[in-house]
Amino acid sequence: MSRLQFADNTALINFCLVGRLDLLERLMNGAGAWTATVRIECEESSRYPGCSDLANVHKFLGEPYTPQTEEELRSVEEAWEFLREPGDGPEKHLGEAETVAIVTTRDLVAILVTDDTGAMRLAGRHGIPAATTVDLFILAVKARLLDEQTAWDYICDLRDNHGRFLPRAPESFADHRIRCGSFTL
Repeated sequence: MSRLQFADNTALINFCLVGRLDLLERLMNGAGAWTATVRIECEESSRYPGCSDLANVHKFLGEPYTPQTEEELRSVEEAWEFLREPGDGPEKHLGEAETVAIVTTRDLVAILVTDDTGAMRLAGRHGIPAATTVDLFILAVKARLLDEQTAWDYICDLRDNHGRFLPRAPESFADHRIRCGSFTL
């Protein structure tokens, strides 16, 4: 079984903003994972309005992975270098780099969860499938944990009311219905 490996806190924030961390927990069904850096990101983000519940995601994500070996640390550096852009802060993209490094060096069967397009490209270079917030909503629809209209309402709320970047988001409900019918994860 594949683990949903959270490379950053973007999807976690999105589910929190729509008040549905419970849905994410059910969707993961005990198969979620994260790194220590992502846990720190969640703790920091829990201070923002509407995000206080992020302080509790450790209850269903468990103990975070941390890079342990020289090989993992070297792999983190290589991945981090790939993701860095001019002007990035000192910790920017560290969670994504750690996640990819740990998944690849430990040969974990995982789906990388992120809305960061750079992290998705990095995952693709390593043969790791990636899923976005929108993909998880669609998966929830397919699993009958959520109806299509509610999923669409969440997507619109995140995009229109919270200004969230949602890669792979359809432009209309008709597009959304087509994607729900053909999505596999």
